[in-house]
Amino acid sequence: MKKYLLGAVALLTMGLSATAYAADRPIGVYYMSETSPITFEQDPIIEEGTTLVQFRPLFERMGLSISWDPVAKRITGSNERLTIQLQIDSKNAMINGRSKPMEAAPKLVNGYTMVPLRFISEATGKRVYWKEDEQTLRIERGIEMIAESKQYGDESYYPGNYSGQAAISKPSIWEDNGILYVLWTQDQTEGVRQETKLYASIFKDGKWITKANLVQTFTKDTFMQNAKLLFGNCFYWRDSIGIRKLTVSATGNIQDDSYIIRNARANARGVRYDPEVIKPVYSENTKGILFGDKNGMRMYLESDSYATPKEFKDLNRVLLGTGIDDPKYVYVRSKGLLNIHSNGTIKQLNTNTGDMVYDGNGKDKELKVTPTTFFGSCYANGKMRYVYIDTDQRIKTVTVTDDLQIGETELSNYWVKENRSFQLIESSSEYHLWSNGEFNRRPAVQVIKLTK
Repeated sequence: MKKYLLGAVALLTMGLSATAYAADRPIGVYYMSETSPITFEQDPIIEEGTTLVQFRPLFERMGLSISWDPVAKRITGSNERLTIQLQIDSKNAMINGRSKPMEAAPKLVNGYTMVPLRFISEATGKRVYWKEDEQTLRIERGIEMIAESKQYGDESYYPGNYSGQAAISKPSIWEDNGILYVLWTQDQTEGVRQETKLYASIFKDGKWITKANLVQTFTKDTFMQNAKLLFGNCFYWRDSIGIRKLTVSATGNIQDDSYIIRNARANARGVRYDPEVIKPVYSENTKGILFGDKNGMRMYLESDSYATPKEFKDLNRVLLGTGIDDPKYVYVRSKGLLNIHSNGTIKQLNTNTGDMVYDGNGKDKELKVTPTTFFGSCYANGKMRYVYIDTDQRIKTVTVTDDLQIGETELSNYWVKENRSFQLIESSSEYHLWSNGEFNRRPAVQVIKLTK
């Protein structure tokens, strides 16, 4: 069975007591799907439970350019995105200018420079597996960048918007069957009438087929708040009749426009109603919306055809809060729990009692998923996947199941140059990290595509 090399080849395993030693038979190091091991002039050794290998064949096999400073005894391996600097007898490495500790220091053996295999492999975004019965190590593909675009499609999705005009703050970016949907709303006043306009830009077959198309105009009610939500290629709008769901087609027009929930409120002059919220929710293999106000919440799921809502209280009004962290909600039907994913931290609301889940100290029970900067997340197949960066500025991912089990961290070979929020979309073979930016003073869809 494959397992990660976490210092598995220890001294007791080999029955030896020396600090550094060679195995009874040479350890074979295989790269990707190659059937022949990497050729080393000096056999791999074990140092403090860590496998060290000759640096030059390893660096060359990983496509790194090599330089050696004999005075400082410093090795440098680099490509267009990565620079690794190692110093003989030092356990501190420099990765893109940031210090990172190693389990064992590089050293000279019989005139050859030996470096930690796992550290170098993971620095380049690879995974390392150890097969004890065969005494072999295999370096396999990790999460690797395959494309990056600062202006997707080489054009602005909203070319008429110059930097002097109102900016598009957070468009909804969604992929489905090879089609990219970019949806956003803009509020404006026409005389005494206030309106919300829904726009769409569509990317298909390698080009923008629709740019900033006005899909629909919604008139705001005077005496009630019109809660709204962009979710996928749909727009939800609360009016005096109920919740209206408008689905945008692959051409940027209206595919469907109907009331999924009829929950009328009389638009009486002079009467101000409690603010309402519409929020997205995921549950197992379906999705839906949370809708309500301080008096109670309702959950409508697509799998139930929005027909049988689950009603529950939110005693602490947690769901009514608004902020910049854009929480995601996952309903665990079997337990009646609503997992609230917010900026790398998870809390739980018990929909049966309407209260939060608390720890032994009477505080909200929390699960901290990511240690540093949170970038984005998406939900699929019963798991929430997080994308974040650690102190080395490298993108990493980790999953959290519905019952809050944290999976194994996966590394990528992509180092972030600037911190920004992403809308993460996961397919069967790739991760797409979408964001909204500016290119040549025009709004631009930006993307980083990574292999799984």
